[in-house]
Amino acid sequence: MAILETVRKLSKSKKSIPPAKVETPGRINAIIDSVLKERRMLEVAVDERLQIFSSSGIIERSVFKDNPCLVIDTLIPKLEGIRALEGSASLLIGFRLNEVPHTFESSFLAFRGEDRAPIVAISYPQVIHIHQFRGAFRLSPTLSEPITVNVEAALTMKKQAGTSGPEAETGTVEKFLEEGNVVEDISMEGMAFLTKNPKLTKGTEVFIDFGIPGVGSFGTMAVVMNLARTESTKYPFKCGVSFMDFTKADQERLYRYILEKQREEIKKKQGMV
Repeated sequence: MAILETVRKLSKSKKSIPPAKVETPGRINAIIDSVLKERRMLEVAVDERLQIFSSSGIIERSVFKDNPCLVIDTLIPKLEGIRALEGSASLLIGFRLNEVPHTFESSFLAFRGEDRAPIVAISYPQVIHIHQFRGAFRLSPTLSEPITVNVEAALTMKKQAGTSGPEAETGTVEKFLEEGNVVEDISMEGMAFLTKNPKLTKGTEVFIDFGIPGVGSFGTMAVVMNLARTESTKYPFKCGVSFMDFTKADQERLYRYILEKQREEIKKKQGMV
């Protein structure tokens, strides 16, 4: 997967897009539920060690000294993993959902199970980061086959100055819907579209639905990764989002469409079309 290695490299780059943060307990739990259900492989970095370990996934939610925790499968390589965890200060966990890289910080709590291949209890995530590596092929729709997207924002809770936590929420709720926004580019990981709304700031969760000519309609939750100004007066902003919960069937349809268009572009560059 090479998630954590890429995260480490991008953390040193000034051009990389900072990850979006998921901090609400409900959304964190939903992500962990998906990782459990789909048995997603994990990457595990221990402290500042260069070696990246792997685990076959999260086994279950559990409790350690009255605090919630996660139990993950044995680290591979086993012996090196056991030695690394003993006395460790911090862990960085990486995985993919819907082909999108996610990470969270954690810490080693205890070994459980067999001595030779112990499973591992780790602290429950407080924040999950959603990354955009820009590694996926990005397709720019043509004027003859445009893609438009409808964007509905999740509830926005404003907080009082100088306070934090759920008790700081004022109860102010804002909801907005934009229809027919022009898609600038799309990939398996996400899309960028033009918008009039300056409130689509990084980390905002939105529901998007869009149609691709000849393919059909799609709908998914997404998280805003960045919002940049454009020179247009009609659409003064360009918003980049990362898909969050595409169905397997929709992933397959989008993959086939992007692959077909990618092949067409390659043929054009080679003078075959």
